[in-house]
Amino acid sequence: MKTIICLSGKRHSGKSTIEAMIKDIIGENVVSYQMATMLKKIVSDLTGCDIKDLEKPDFKQSISNFKSYIDGKVNKYTYRDLLIGVGKLIRSYNNDIFIDDVIRFIDTTKNNIIIIPDIREEHELTRLIEYADKNEYPLYVFRIERKGLHLNDIHCNDKTETDLDNYTGFDAIIINDSDIKHLYQLVYTVLINYKITNRPYKEQLLF
Repeated sequence: MKTIICLSGKRHSGKSTIEAMIKDIIGENVVSYQMATMLKKIVSDLTGCDIKDLEKPDFKQSISNFKSYIDGKVNKYTYRDLLIGVGKLIRSYNNDIFIDDVIRFIDTTKNNIIIIPDIREEHELTRLIEYADKNEYPLYVFRIERKGLHLNDIHCNDKTETDLDNYTGFDAIIINDSDIKHLYQLVYTVLINYKITNRPYKEQLLF
């Protein structure tokens, strides 16, 4: 039996931190696979950057070496620009390409618990829910909210940032508004309540 945990939230809300906490709490047979895995591989190939660098917020804001030439004008792009722009282009040809990649991973992994730490679009979440129902896999969707988070760049209204803002099917909303220890206890309580783990609580060792 496989269990699927989906994390939703704005940039900088704490998804990566909570992903790491879930792994630490569960301890074994747990693996992460990002919705953006395929996209990051493509951008890595386009620019020659290390795919691991595309996990770093500061790096994603930096200017890439990829350029376009339109009407005699040279256009430069940040790595985030490329991730969003290339993602839109690919989805315009096949809107299910990234969720299909995730489902293939779930089908083939030997791990019992799979974390999808960056679920962003409702149609992709719906596909994943349908897949889990068909296979009788438990699936949980946790929303991370961070108070005082104000995003006002050119990407803040992109569909990948806003599509789940009004979604009402979250199993739990995790409020990230305190210190790391409190957040760890909160995540542990959610996992216990949904019987995802029954391991005794331990003082967190990650941070």
